[in-house]
Amino acid sequence: MLIRNARLGLALLVLRLIKRMVPNEVSKPFLTCAKELVIFKRHLAGVRHSKALVMNGKPLNLELGGGVKSTKHGWINVDLTAQDGLTLDLRLPLPFPDESVDSIYAEHFLEHFSYPDDLLGMLSEWYRVLRVGGTFTVGVPDAGRAYRAYAAGVGEFYCNKYWANVQPEFVNCPMDEINWLIYMGGLHFYMFDQENLMQRLEEAGFVDIEQREFDPTIDNPNRRRQTIYVCGKKRHSVAAGRDDIRKRQIRALIDEFASFDKVTAIVNNLDTADHYAVLRLAMLIAGRWGDILAVGDRTIPVLSVLELFKPSTDMQAFGIIRARTGQSIIARPTNNKIRKCHYPPIPFTEDRFKQVITIMNKQDLSAANSILADIRRVLTTAHDGRVYVVVPTDFNLEIPRLFACLHKEYLPADAGILFILKRAVAR
Repeated sequence: MLIRNARLGLALLVLRLIKRMVPNEVSKPFLTCAKELVIFKRHLAGVRHSKALVMNGKPLNLELGGGVKSTKHGWINVDLTAQDGLTLDLRLPLPFPDESVDSIYAEHFLEHFSYPDDLLGMLSEWYRVLRVGGTFTVGVPDAGRAYRAYAAGVGEFYCNKYWANVQPEFVNCPMDEINWLIYMGGLHFYMFDQENLMQRLEEAGFVDIEQREFDPTIDNPNRRRQTIYVCGKKRHSVAAGRDDIRKRQIRALIDEFASFDKVTAIVNNLDTADHYAVLRLAMLIAGRWGDILAVGDRTIPVLSVLELFKPSTDMQAFGIIRARTGQSIIARPTNNKIRKCHYPPIPFTEDRFKQVITIMNKQDLSAANSILADIRRVLTTAHDGRVYVVVPTDFNLEIPRLFACLHKEYLPADAGILFILKRAVAR
């Protein structure tokens, strides 16, 4: 540990020297790195302290994101700036064993993290350390109340009413308050109302979720008017070697989707990776309208599954496979719509398909940008055109500027990374 701290100190010294010697534009990345090093150093100190708390056998009640000083008696404040608790980086896994914490409290904290990756990851981690039957209680800004007041023109919403004594000077009309609520100078990343807050807890595994009233024994009275409070409990133990929450959800959906007899017949000859990638793409596309193009040998079974669940007889599905491929699993209903060719180029006209899918293998990766550029050519110019790209997990796909990335998702069972793209807006 002493060696690690010495290395961190040396790294910080080097970064300070860089700041003095190079222009500000160049030094910014180094300063960000320096900030993260300081955070990590404080986190290590908190980890050491947490081990002692676990060993003393006393009940653990954690207040997460409590700030510099907590006013809650009997709660352990967990915050990077905490002077009276644990200095932990809550973006990282908590240094507590499974089911070792009695209760968890967080007030005006979750809105500072993006959904789904950061926010669901933290909730999943908090669920892990909570004892079975333990309670998680949370308070967040009630954006639903603010929006309703704004839409109704309610006078109480105006300056220094909803966010009393909090706004900067520029907040002097209802829209300024809405902007301050949503962004708060770049500190807010996700807003809540009662419904979606309860859904986020349910996604993480909590049960008996319900809205509660303001509790003067633990809640900050200065935040009472603008806060919605919800609590939930942990019902089941978390199995050892738990998977990421999003992967678990996707796996459950895919397993249910694959249980249909006709689907099982299609995917039986696929390996695990193809099985998950094919079914995930089919699930995403089955509820949308418009002609579909499947690019590459591994995507052809997607079309076979879609034939079973297509939303309309007007939807047409086409596929292309490499001419040198001798065998490919193709369902009979799509045989007459499969073209064998060397690609790129893709043998279809411009602005042809609303949806294009491709599952790239290692052979495709060297030509990934060329394939994506050609996909864009045949993709419709309509705003709802989508491209679904699956690449191996260990491949760093650089999305060309021709596209904007709508979603990135790690598929279960190391089936790859899914990107959902749309046309980039011309500037």
